[in-house]
Amino acid sequence: EQWYKIKIYYYSQSPEKLPEIKREKSVQNSHPLFEFKTKQLDLPAGGLTTMIRQTPDKSSLYIGDGRNLLLRVNKDFVIQEKIEVPSPPLDIEFMSDDEIYITCVGIIHPHDQPLGRIIKMDDKGSMETIIENLKRPISTNVADLNNDNNPDFVFSEYGNIIGELSWYENTGAESYLRHT
Repeated sequence: EQWYKIKIYYYSQSPEKLPEIKREKSVQNSHPLFEFKTKQLDLPAGGLTTMIRQTPDKSSLYIGDGRNLLLRVNKDFVIQEKIEVPSPPLDIEFMSDDEIYITCVGIIHPHDQPLGRIIKMDDKGSMETIIENLKRPISTNVADLNNDNNPDFVFSEYGNIIGELSWYENTGAESYLRHT
């Protein structure tokens, strides 16, 4: 009933058309310290960029695509590698040159289904699901939270109605204890 009243209020008070924005200055495509360049990736139209992360050595970028792709591109935006993942990738945590953790959202639109997962990928492209059944995870951090020399995970699960922040304690042998 309250939601209905809120909607009625906004519908009755909102203008038919928003006022035109008058800018004092036009947007500039120049800067004294660097040059703007645009590049087009060789991908089919209609993609959805879900993340952009630079590698620690700054040699390339990882670009997440809503079509369950993780792209590695060089400085010239030439695709070096197309990696298929189970669902759209939203985050990457670089642990070392030969180990990264990829956060796969499950379904990109708001939902509460536990379809998200964290994948560990090595330098040869081999992938292994580390943690699954996450509710739309959007961010992952890896750290040794309890000083036992095992990487623990902190997740932000956005969900739709249900969401939470939790950490998974690495108890060894690919086993994790969830703390909400």
